[in-house]
Amino acid sequence: MIDVMNGTAQSVNVTPVRPPSTGAVKKIERAMSNQRQFARTAGVDPSHLCLMLAGKRKPSLDVAARIAQMIGVSLDDLYSYLTLRAPAPTPAVN
Repeated sequence: MIDVMNGTAQSVNVTPVRPPSTGAVKKIERAMSNQRQFARTAGVDPSHLCLMLAGKRKPSLDVAARIAQMIGVSLDDLYSYLTLRAPAPTPAVN
């Protein structure tokens, strides 16, 4: 990373997101087969759940923990699933 203020390079430690387990992906996708019903059961607005699954919104920790518990997957697996599905950021145009 380049420090724009003084032009020096700095190292940045980034922890990569590990892919969710195959079993977790299957559980998540099975649970999300009826998103509207799942959202109601989880106490989440169906449109918000749709945006989370599209990678356009991030769930609060409380909502993510509730969803992970309902599905029977770890919070890490759910986070990885949602993060890896998110679209890549669009580069800024100067």
